[in-house]
Amino acid sequence: MHEAAVANAILEHVERRLADADEAVVASVHVRIGEFSNVDPESLRFAFDSLKSSCAICREATLVVESAPAFAVCSEGGHRYRILPEHAYRCTECGGGISKLVAGDELDITGLELFAFS
Repeated sequence: MHEAAVANAILEHVERRLADADEAVVASVHVRIGEFSNVDPESLRFAFDSLKSSCAICREATLVVESAPAFAVCSEGGHRYRILPEHAYRCTECGGGISKLVAGDELDITGLELFAFS
């Protein structure tokens, strides 16, 4: 399950990013996962929850996942189209195959929410 390695990398990145923040405690980590990233969101959540105790500032954190749709440019007419299984991943305009994936393979940390202490 490579999602455990991805979850570990997310936790390590957050820990490095907040290394200089005194008494920072993370409430949530927001990630954007592309449909073609080969990362299963539920498996990633499970791995994150299983590993977060190893990161002192993330012990109470939740992982918030946003899905990013996949888009490609077709090989026939150069059309940009949304990649959908119901169209056999072919261009919806001309039926051409994928020439270049332009979105949908990303995995980005898009935000952190910290607990506020007064």
